[in-house]
Amino acid sequence: MSVAANQLRTFLRIAAELRPHWRRDPALPARLKSILAAHKDFGSRDRRLYRELTFTTLRHLPWIEPVLDGNADEAARRLAWLCADLPATRAFRETYATGAPPAGDLVE
Repeated sequence: MSVAANQLRTFLRIAAELRPHWRRDPALPARLKSILAAHKDFGSRDRRLYRELTFTTLRHLPWIEPVLDGNADEAARRLAWLCADLPATRAFRETYATGAPPAGDLVE
């Protein structure tokens, strides 16, 4: 399995754990930090990646949430186009930012 596929699988697990709290937990950043801290095998780049993917998801929730459960590949594609281009996200973006970028109003 590729690095990006492992990253996606791990992100989906983290997202599933955070999802019940997305809209009503003001301490969501602290919750995410504790989830990431519980994974002793994560390095700083891993933590940066999962923070970026999580906060990108939250910023663009109407675009990503509808496909998160049913079509993980499409959720990954949208995330890859929308997340910041950082060293931590590079492998994820190279693998999943395929096709045309998501179209439409980013504010919707």
